[in-house]
Amino acid sequence: MPLAVREGLSNAKVPAMHIGNTTRRGVTLAISAVGIAAASVALAVPASASSLDTNASVGQINAARAKLGCASLSVNPQLTAAAQGHSADMARTKNVSTIGSDKSTPDTRIAAAGYAASSTAELPLTTDFNASSTDVTKALLNSDKVKTNLANCTFTQVGFGLQAGPNALSYWTIDLARPK
Repeated sequence: MPLAVREGLSNAKVPAMHIGNTTRRGVTLAISAVGIAAASVALAVPASASSLDTNASVGQINAARAKLGCASLSVNPQLTAAAQGHSADMARTKNVSTIGSDKSTPDTRIAAAGYAASSTAELPLTTDFNASSTDVTKALLNSDKVKTNLANCTFTQVGFGLQAGPNALSYWTIDLARPK
């Protein structure tokens, strides 16, 4: 059963997945996806960032990028630190947004992690615990609006964050950037 995607508000509460998206230019997009639990694949239960299969997710994204003639993304530890910190903040506050509880933005979090970026994008989202990173990435790539950032040839590096929340949700952040 394909994942149904509809546009929604950035802080909307949806049963299966909520995706927020922002780019450096300040354009904000949020979409909600319903039905990830109905995927026909047996799903793993992520309990912490150690459950995140970064290599598989990057492989999926890079395969989509290659079809568009884009270079592969490489995982950057500073972007990963920024993404993980934001996922932890979202899990603690139970709020999915590109704006942190301390009013931080993707740009300020990425810079605070020591990354000098010329451009950035961030995808914060929540899923039920039963969503694997490869299924989440597949769902994101099936959303034309989100795929626009994941397959944007401007970005050359990526970082992933995943944090289990106290409310039976997993909080994910994908930070994309290009260094100065």
